[in-house]
Amino acid sequence: LTFGADVKVAGKTTGAEVNVGEELVITPVAAGKKFAELKINDAAIAEAVDKDTFTYTVKADDPEVKIEATLK
Repeated sequence: LTFGADVKVAGKTTGAEVNVGEELVITPVAAGKKFAELKINDAAIAEAVDKDTFTYTVKADDPEVKIEATLK
């Protein structure tokens, strides 16, 4: 699991291991911010735009989980 300093994943740190089927709750670190863009493994997640939280379920074919976010 890798993610930048602008987001947090509930109960996780960057570099942590994740398991298939595990739900990752992703939120901006700064209060009042929302996602302008959220990418997981380089795929944009359209349903996360304008939201302040997104839950991602780890898939069996995820070699890793890389989270990138642009906030607004």
